[in-house]
Order: sequence, then C-alpha cells, then structure tokens
Amino acid sequence: MKHTGGLVVPAVAASRFVVLAVAAVAVLVAPEYDSSTTVAALAPPQHAADAACDGAASRMAAALARPLVRWDAVHFVDIAAGGHHFEQQFAFFPGLPLLARALAAPAVAAGVLCRSAALPLAGIVVANASFVAAAVALHRLSLAVLQDRRAARAAAMLFCVNPAGIFMSSVYTESPFALLTFVGMLAMVRGNRLVAAMSWSLATAVRANGILAAGFFVWDAVHPFARQHRSMVSEQRPAMQAAAHCALDMLGAAATIAPFVGFQALGWHQFCGSAASPRPWCSRPLPSIYAFVQEHYWDNGFLRYFTPQQAPNFVLAAPIVAISVAGIAHFARQHPAAALTFGLGSPCSAAVLVRLPFVVLWAAMLVLCVTSMNVQVIIRFFTSVPAMFWFLGEAVAAHTRGRRLSVPVRAALLYFVLYPLAGAVLFSRFLPPA
Repeated sequence: MKHTGGLVVPAVAASRFVVLAVAAVAVLVAPEYDSSTTVAALAPPQHAADAACDGAASRMAAALARPLVRWDAVHFVDIAAGGHHFEQQFAFFPGLPLLARALAAPAVAAGVLCRSAALPLAGIVVANASFVAAAVALHRLSLAVLQDRRAARAAAMLFCVNPAGIFMSSVYTESPFALLTFVGMLAMVRGNRLVAAMSWSLATAVRANGILAAGFFVWDAVHPFARQHRSMVSEQRPAMQAAAHCALDMLGAAATIAPFVGFQALGWHQFCGSAASPRPWCSRPLPSIYAFVQEHYWDNGFLRYFTPQQAPNFVLAAPIVAISVAGIAHFARQHPAAALTFGLGSPCSAAVLVRLPFVVLWAAMLVLCVTSMNVQVIIRFFTSVPAMFWFLGEAVAAHTRGRRLSVPVRAALLYFVLYPLAGAVLFSRFLPPA
C-alpha cells in the first residue's frame, strides 16, 4: 500500500461498490426507458444453437451485465462480437472490443459462458480493473509531477469519485484509456520515451483522442523531460545529441498516431477500395472515415452544437467547463511568463516546465470539446486529464494544512460526490445524458 497512497486502492474499490450498487437498485425499482438495444446486444445469435446460453452461468452473467450495457456500450459489445461492419461503427476504435473478445474467449471455448454473455462481462471486467489501475497510475504520476504527497493522494481520490463514475465501470473506453494515458505520461515524465510511445499507441487504439499525446513528444524535443526530471534545466546538449533526441521524439509521435492512421486505412479499404459504391468521404483530400462519421452521424464539427436545442447539454457540461477555466486561469496567474511563452525565452523552474504541457493539453481539450464536440461528453472526456484532478487535489491538500476551501471549490467537490450517483441511476435506466 505504500506506493498507492495508502487509501487509494480501498477508495477506488469503495467507489465502484457504491456506483454499481446504486445502478443495481435503480434497475430493481425503475423501468428501462428503452430496453430494445440492450436485449439485442445480450441476446445470443439466432442461428446459434448454443446450450451454454441457456445455462445458469450465462443467464447470471447477462443479468449482471444488463445495467451496464447502455448507449455506446451496446456498440462496443456488437463490435466485439462481429467486428466493424457498419460505417457508423467506425466512431468506436477497436482496442476495447478486441481486449474483451480475447478475455471472453477461454470461457466461451470451455463452454462456461456463451459468447453473448461472456463479451459484455469481459468488457466490464476490463473497465473496472483498468479503473483501479488508472487510479494507482494517476497517484504515481501526481507524485512525480507535484512532489506533494497530500495533493497526489487527493487527486487520486478525486479520480475515484469523478463525475463519469458509471461510465468507468461500463463497457466504455474511459477506464482503459485513462490507464494507458497515465502510464504513458508517467513514463514520459521519467524520461522513458519507449514505454510512453507504447502506452500511448495502445491508448490511440482504444480512443481517437490518444493522438493528442503525440504533443508530449513535440514538447520533449524542446524541453526534454529526462533533463527536467534531473532538475538540470540549464544543461546544454551537443548538436548531434539534440538531433538524435528530436528524431526519437518524432518516432514516438509517429507511433502514437499510427493506430489512428491504420484504423482509417481499414475503413478506406472496406468502404472505398473494395466497395462497389464508394461513400462520399472516399473522394476527400484526407479520406478519414472517423471524421466523416463524427460529422454525419454524431453532428460533431466546429460550432455545430451551438443551437438552442443543445442548451441543456451545455448546462450539463458547465461544471467541468467552469472547473477547467478556473484551473487553467489559476496556473496562468501563478506562472504568467511560462503560460505566455510555453517556457521559451523566459526562465522557468523544472517543476513548472514539467507541469506546463499537462495544462496546455487541458486547455486544448477544453477548446476542442466546447467548440467541436457533443459538449456533454466533457464529463467523461476529461477523466484522462490529470491537471484537472491536480487543481482540485492541491486545493484539498491546502485545506488539510489549514487553508479554507473557497466556495467554488466546495461546490466542485460536492459535484464530484453527488453527480456520479445521479449518473448511475440515469445510465442504468438508459436515460440521457450519455
């Protein structure tokens, strides 16, 4: 327990128990808003005469999984069962479905569970195991960056009760993506670019915004993390060494982006290269199936969500947006020169240079989410943003040292505690938001 902050693992386990218990109670006391897609996802194929599907184990597995196979989880289970057959399925990257399929395979092969019961249960196991590991990884990353045990532990605790609680335990990518993102960030901060590239490459295979981690390699080319980790900011490197360092960074960035490119190539081959009637996006200068699907099926795009009908979703997103604006502004006020120059041409401490790219990523994701995405997904989109948890974690740590919590911080903490409970009820009943 020494390396996990003592209370982090019990806290994450307790948070999962509470969220899942609330979802289970909601299932018992309230009817589903729409059960048709869940029934379809959990039902065995009509052509399959699988005796295991009638067994007690499969029926129990299906019953346990049912409250957590909602919204996007239905798509992930379907892709795990049959691959990417439809254009709109290319909004969902293959990492989680492949992992769920691999984990379910032994139980299916042994006849313990039928495939339609094993796949969602495997996805739920992956999500919850990843969530526990992600909390530990965030704690270690926080220790490395903040150099403050209380703040690091508080940040990890806040991750345990983050507002996207139920999504972290369902067949969604949030938990495995957060785990891979945090592991890559920790490796990068420690100067291990190989592990960082591997982790972020896997993260991109899980979710598209993994490509944003490539920016850390660009940052490392200018402000090497390994040098900052040793607190030798003024150290000069020979030209050849600097060039080799930059070349390796570019390879790391390419490895991070590669799964995204490969997935687009798969879509192009399926709907353009070998299709009798190519789709409209096939003739675009950059024929990205993911970009088209997000635009055509999910109505994502610059300012496309700014309509009166979407006002309730902006209200749902408002707490995370407010926390983010406050946290980014707080850092900018504390370190104005670094914020304005990105550490170029102005003296910055090693601690500031290590933390700055995390704040830049936070700001970039905030702009992207508010202007070009279904804004309500910011609730789960930001579960992989360490800087948000650091901002609140440092406020909590300061409170333990005698400083009074401000009213906005108190409100944010109350939101973190209460919203996951409401979200568990809504999600389990197949009610928005998703």
